[in-house]
Amino acid sequence: MRCGTAVDAANRPLVTPFGLRYTSTMRLQRRHFLALLAVLTLAIVLVFNYRRRAQAAFGPEAALCPGPDAYGYTCESGAGYAYIDATHDTKLYRDDGVVPLDLPFPFLFYGSSYQQLFISSNGNLQFGSATTDFSNQCLTAGPAVGMGSMIAPYWDDLDLTAFGTLEYELVGSVPERILAIEWDDVPIFGDDSDDRVTFEVQLFEENNNIVFLYEDASTLNGYNGSGATVGLQSERDRVSLQYGCDQPVIADASAIAFPHPSSPNQAIGQRESGSPANLPAANLSAKGKTAELLTMLDQWGPSSLPQLRAEWIRGPAPTVSQWHWLDLTGDGIDELIMIWNGGSQRPQLNQLAVVDMASPGASRLLLNQPLFERNVPALQLSYAESADLTHDGRQDMLLRDSASGRLLMLTAEDLTQLHTVSFDCVGRFLISEPNRDGQSAITMDGCQEPGRITLSWTGDGFAPIP
Repeated sequence: MRCGTAVDAANRPLVTPFGLRYTSTMRLQRRHFLALLAVLTLAIVLVFNYRRRAQAAFGPEAALCPGPDAYGYTCESGAGYAYIDATHDTKLYRDDGVVPLDLPFPFLFYGSSYQQLFISSNGNLQFGSATTDFSNQCLTAGPAVGMGSMIAPYWDDLDLTAFGTLEYELVGSVPERILAIEWDDVPIFGDDSDDRVTFEVQLFEENNNIVFLYEDASTLNGYNGSGATVGLQSERDRVSLQYGCDQPVIADASAIAFPHPSSPNQAIGQRESGSPANLPAANLSAKGKTAELLTMLDQWGPSSLPQLRAEWIRGPAPTVSQWHWLDLTGDGIDELIMIWNGGSQRPQLNQLAVVDMASPGASRLLLNQPLFERNVPALQLSYAESADLTHDGRQDMLLRDSASGRLLMLTAEDLTQLHTVSFDCVGRFLISEPNRDGQSAITMDGCQEPGRITLSWTGDGFAPIP
């Protein structure tokens, strides 16, 4: 036999149609190779199909509609859902406020079950947090910082001070109840209180689904959600699903459904909670005219006040302003006390602010208090007098309400509120030292009884001196 010629078991050479020669041993090796190749192909197909199924159920942590996100939430049209007219008033008549609501049934959201939520005046629901942040954040880079687990049908700067109601309603029977939470005819914050929106969230007991419904989302300044964030998030789990952010994507008489996944990602809801580090401290009270004031003071100092006053009185909602300087804090540097009055047509614009000017270019807001409360006459304040009425070595400011004639005091001892000197006296007043001990008191007339009284600070309020 010649060297290099293959033979079979009978020692006969085998020749292929292409002239190649091989033995039975080589045929066996070929079968083994083909079997191994088939196993590898099957494994690749299985892995590919598994990855496709996983990708179909769970998406990225920060997802856009239609999703899914990393938990499995998706969003779709909610055209089949009916709007529910809520009737139970939460009586949250505030700007940037929250109110708690005990849930009538446990609700599962991003892997955690909740018995209570917080409703924000600014168009969102929160589980486990009660943040009043009015400045919406987009969810494309992840959850909004500080908002926790949030359902946001219309997260924007809304204002319930003078108009609109925040209501809820429970319909249906166990186990198919629906909780509707409605922002009804609520204005966008600003001078135009006629610019209002009406929308709601529906939470479903049976399947934990979420639906956003919009009855009226068209606004002059908002342009159908172009100033709002719409979506879901879990800050703890770093998961979010955004439908829109500062985009006109919301139509009147429309709805968006967020079905709870039938097989959610079990890893979500198991992470330990934590807060991001090195976050800048935000002054959430500074907005509108207050924000304009701080910006101009930091850029141009007190010389900007006459210009601001002229702009405010010429604006679409004319507002009269006045200011005074007084060292309330006793640090040797006067604070700026600013008072805005919107008049009888716009009493919701009445406001009082105290600004610390100790650091040039870095003014700090010490007080930002609305002077309007729904169903209560608005305060129309003006400067009356200053003296050390709290006996702490610092000056206090007396303000007169022109609507009622009453005196109120602003003191650094408690800058969280205005203290009413007397509810029964509306006449003239005089600051004196009745006991000649260096401690000032207020003598007032026009009182119901006995006509004239002298009042002294007790630490909590004013009381008559015997």
